[in-house]
Amino acid sequence: MSSGGIDGATPTFDMVLGAVARGMNHKIVMPIDYSNGGDAIVALKSITSVTQLKGQKVGYNPLSPSDFLLSYALKQNGMSEKDIKPVNMGAEAVASAMAAGGVPIGVTYEPSVSQIVGTDKGSKFHVIYSSKDAPGIITDVLVFTKKFIDAHPADVKAVIQGYLDALDYMKKEPAKANAIIAKAMKITPKEVEEQFSSVYNLPLAEAPKVFAKTTDSLSFFSSGQVIGEILKAKKQIKAIPPIENTFDDQFVKALLAGK
Repeated sequence: MSSGGIDGATPTFDMVLGAVARGMNHKIVMPIDYSNGGDAIVALKSITSVTQLKGQKVGYNPLSPSDFLLSYALKQNGMSEKDIKPVNMGAEAVASAMAAGGVPIGVTYEPSVSQIVGTDKGSKFHVIYSSKDAPGIITDVLVFTKKFIDAHPADVKAVIQGYLDALDYMKKEPAKANAIIAKAMKITPKEVEEQFSSVYNLPLAEAPKVFAKTTDSLSFFSSGQVIGEILKAKKQIKAIPPIENTFDDQFVKALLAGK
């Protein structure tokens, strides 16, 4: 999107906030879902709290949602990355690294989280902190450039409507929907069903509270302040942009009004 190669995408909110802070005119038009346990910090069972990460090697992918969740968890416990020994690795590599004894702690997402927890019949690792402990912090969003929104508003609305129609179909025909998703993701329908428990898809009726200026953790204004402070502290952005500059809620309002 930054280079103009595509007009829209479904990144996480922190990525949009960072892009806007760097001068990109990207606008969130619809919150898609938020991680509800799908992203997690997993560790040896002897490690039972975030504070015990101090001085430990932690494997995770820098500048990713895993990095962000870790930063948030550390901050909530009065710590920072200076208190741990970061080990740079892709999210998919965390499982094999932990199984091999390379790192005692890792930050990743499903299905890797379940894979790690299931190692040695569940006797070795467990989740000590997840996105369920930080609702709204990792939120997937539908975003377009302002240029595309201004030139093709009907297309933007159609994409949102297509998403809402898909959500409706998933509720009415879960087995058929899971089969379609499984084929696209090259996993089994059972795995699709299992992964749904770790994410929450927002229906249209709940979208306004995400755009509302409240202290609710699901509000962009609330989570955005937390996200912005962490990104600024990590020197990924110079200043936190006005949160209202990150979204355009005209389409949600129109759909709710039946227009």
